[in-house]
Amino acid sequence: MSHPVTQSTENLLDNMPTLYTAAPIAVAVLGAMAEELDRLEEAVEEYRLRQYPQNADAEWRSLEVWERLLRLPVLPNSGDTARRALILAAWLSRDASGRRWSEAIDVVVGFGNWTVTENDPSAWNLTLDFPYASATEEAGAMQALVELITPAHLDLNFNWNDTGFLVGTSLVGEDTI
Repeated sequence: MSHPVTQSTENLLDNMPTLYTAAPIAVAVLGAMAEELDRLEEAVEEYRLRQYPQNADAEWRSLEVWERLLRLPVLPNSGDTARRALILAAWLSRDASGRRWSEAIDVVVGFGNWTVTENDPSAWNLTLDFPYASATEEAGAMQALVELITPAHLDLNFNWNDTGFLVGTSLVGEDTI
């Protein structure tokens, strides 16, 4: 029983002397090699795509590479989507405009879910209010991101939501007040 000759097999046969192209054993061996080369090419293409920050994931370990490259905390317990949002926010903020700074934080926290007050409590201070509890992984990641993307001449003050029931942090039946 002969297998159909694929385009990859044809490409390999084109590099062989014509004497071998008619030999069934040569066609079979080159067919097996062509299948393996096709699988390798697919894996290389998938690897290449996973290296871009918008496609990074934990399976290919590209999230960790980007986190380390951008000096962000490595958060293996967070989902790929949350980690990718931090990476993209840090990447977007590289243009150093105030609008990009706000957009970068919006990417992670969500538009309208945080506030910033300038010159509070004094000049060159920013006070930021976030919906995260201070002891969470998200708060640590958010603080690292903001410190990374904020110009060095500004002092940062962080206010965290440590009161009431915190989704993903508080336990049912636990009174945090």
